[in-house]
Amino acid sequence: QLASMLKPMLTTGSDVQLFGGDLNTHTYNLKNKFNLLASFLYKVLYVGVPETIVQYMQPDRYFERPVFDVFKKYGFDIERFNNRRFGTLYYNLGEAAASIKTRKWAPEFIHNWLKEILKPYGGEVPFRLDWMAGRGFDSARTIVTPVGLEKPVWEDQRLSDHDPLIVDIQFI
Repeated sequence: QLASMLKPMLTTGSDVQLFGGDLNTHTYNLKNKFNLLASFLYKVLYVGVPETIVQYMQPDRYFERPVFDVFKKYGFDIERFNNRRFGTLYYNLGEAAASIKTRKWAPEFIHNWLKEILKPYGGEVPFRLDWMAGRGFDSARTIVTPVGLEKPVWEDQRLSDHDPLIVDIQFI
């Protein structure tokens, strides 16, 4: 799917291009409950719980590497356009929305097990699901600064379940 969007961008004649969005790089198969559980167990058995949590912020390390290979194939850079210190979605079973979703997809014993697993992480783990990528931004002529804006609120309400992607680009 990503290639079908990036490939036509190469024919526009534009010197610089910016691509961004929610790529759902969580690597879970949400087709049904069985596939979700199978994909979770695969990760945990393959790399263990701590490394599974680490890869939520670095999905290009294992399970989502093909997505990032497509960016490279079409000449798009992700490193300059993303601040990897910040997640774009935070999973916290202490929040009602995450708890409801988990109970919808998994039996109660899984919900309780996840709460135990997440205790060492303060009950919350970050995911990096949203990405920016750029092409043609010569590093000698542009300063690219990805900005992290965690959990922005307006009038005491979160603006979205995902944090915004912000990239400051200066042409010099």
